Amino acid sequence: MRFETDLLVRQHTSYMSQPENAAEARKFETLVDHMFHYFFKVLGMTEAEARAVIDDFESSFSKVPYEVFCLNN
Repeated sequence: MRFETDLLVRQHTSYMSQPENAAEARKFETLVDHMFHYFFKVLGMTEAEARAVIDDFESSFSKVPYEVFCLNN
């Protein structure tokens, strides 16, 4: 995951820690859907910029070996 993506994901996590924003997120089907909303509507990114951050974020999960994932769950 790129450094910029990591910062934006952390910023989203901080945003989600506020009760009113957590309630907002429940209206979305997935966390990623809410992240896209946050990047696009709240931060004012273009759709392409928001999608690029989401794509980078999601690609980081495909790099985690299955064995490591299972050990942590």
